[in-house]
Amino acid sequence: MADLPALLHMLQNLQERQNLADLRMETLLRVTSARSRNQHIKEEDMDELYRPLPKLMAGHPYAAVLPVQGVNIAVGGYQVGDLPPDGLVPTNNEGYIEASHLDLPDLRRKLRAIYWFYHDDSLFIPHTAPLLMCRQGLVALKRFHLP
Repeated sequence: MADLPALLHMLQNLQERQNLADLRMETLLRVTSARSRNQHIKEEDMDELYRPLPKLMAGHPYAAVLPVQGVNIAVGGYQVGDLPPDGLVPTNNEGYIEASHLDLPDLRRKLRAIYWFYHDDSLFIPHTAPLLMCRQGLVALKRFHLP
């Protein structure tokens, strides 16, 4: 028979995993709802800001991210369900156009920070990405934001 502390530890681990699964399911519903609303805003050409997508994947791909001008990124990172910091992700078509006109180092830094926040492989940009790859990264971000 397993000893009581080991059994309690096992139950605690199961509860933590269940809590994370519940949080991810709730967050997935929020992501789906936001994407649906964003698609409607885009299709109807509404003068309305896109809904931000909450973080769905746990953790971050690397420890620190380079600073992004005008964005206050939390030093300790973000959890599943958190929204991106203001100014990180474009909030309308004009924001995507503005991002496409950033100089290469700023655009690369912004896209790397977005990848760092969401930890989603579809948003990966190498730290040496050339301009063409960064522009493709903006297209990938728009697909991520507006499926």
